[in-house]
Amino acid sequence: MARHSPGRSRIVILGWYGSNNTGDEALLQVIVEALRERGLDDIVVLSTKPDKTSARLSVASTTRSLFSIKTFRALHGANALILGGGGLMQDGTSVYNLPIYAAYVALARLLGLKVIGWGLGAEPLWTLLGRWLVRFIIHSSDHFSLRDHLSKQLLVKAGVSPGRIEVTADPAMLLNPEPVETGLPDDGRPVVIFCIRHLPAIQPGFRLHYLMPVSLRHRLGAEWKLEPGRVEGLVESLARGIKVAVQELGARVVLLPLWPGRDDEMLDIVEQAALELGVAGDQISRAEVEHTPGRFSGYVGKADLLVSMRLHALIFASVQGVPMIALSYARKVRGLMRELGFERWVVEVETRTPPPKELEMKMRQLWQMRDQESARLKRAGQTKRAIARADADKIAHLLTAQTKSKKC
Repeated sequence: MARHSPGRSRIVILGWYGSNNTGDEALLQVIVEALRERGLDDIVVLSTKPDKTSARLSVASTTRSLFSIKTFRALHGANALILGGGGLMQDGTSVYNLPIYAAYVALARLLGLKVIGWGLGAEPLWTLLGRWLVRFIIHSSDHFSLRDHLSKQLLVKAGVSPGRIEVTADPAMLLNPEPVETGLPDDGRPVVIFCIRHLPAIQPGFRLHYLMPVSLRHRLGAEWKLEPGRVEGLVESLARGIKVAVQELGARVVLLPLWPGRDDEMLDIVEQAALELGVAGDQISRAEVEHTPGRFSGYVGKADLLVSMRLHALIFASVQGVPMIALSYARKVRGLMRELGFERWVVEVETRTPPPKELEMKMRQLWQMRDQESARLKRAGQTKRAIARADADKIAHLLTAQTKSKKC
């Protein structure tokens, strides 16, 4: 294994960065800020769009490609590789996901780098190769923290030693919301935000879709097909939820995409369905907000109620005490709500089509309890925020102690 010369302190951060996914960008921003606050500022981010990442965070960035000499140089001159947040430990989206991260970890260990997993999540592992790769990644790491206990259960089931993983919190809990103007009339009416995405269909196995990179599938429109009625049933539930918000709660409804360009189509479909149910068009608006993580979080904080499929919108709501209903399209959403003690307010949409009245019923119930649930949620969110801060301290201590030992 290679040894570094004394004094090197560079940290390379790897995740899914450079897209328009506000959740992933929030993770990166928080990790960079947490390292800088703790005196670690020699940072290189591996990104799909290095120029964009560099400009946004004033940080060095290079391409996220194992076949690039720039990537190799970044790793060769580093002390540590951080796998930074997000649901990286899964093989459902593509056959290539885990092999890519495992290859980076193998190269990092070959070059003598520390390997850190920071507040990661796991989804079901479908293949023997996937289970073997997560064991390799985690057992090769010097520190590996997870964002929820459901992820730990999955990884232990895959053969990971329980002592190698620690449940902490999603790093995005540390994001500070920024002040924003909603552009909505200041008439005292409550605001209900719907943050919706498409319903994914995960079908791992030896089939063409699974063997195609995710980005290529999106470009070609070659997504898997869901069971008949799944999308229609979800759209009906959401449209009826909008109707309840407007006609019963007296609220304005705001449609907020977490991933602009990816979520907009589903929001359009839901809006049209709500209009067909008789909701007045001037009672539904599309959020006008700059999609930086802090401003997005600030916008979520303006809501009196949030209905969300997007994990990080729920995270931002939790630390601000915004009452929320989660539509669980993936295990990570249930994992968050369980960590917060808010499972009562989950509508399961991953494994079934929810009954049309389920979302309506939960919205009515939560609205009646919103003051006490807001206070309870904020306490839980702030507790997880403190846990996320402690995890950042632990990681920084590990990296700082490493640098000091090399200088000695």
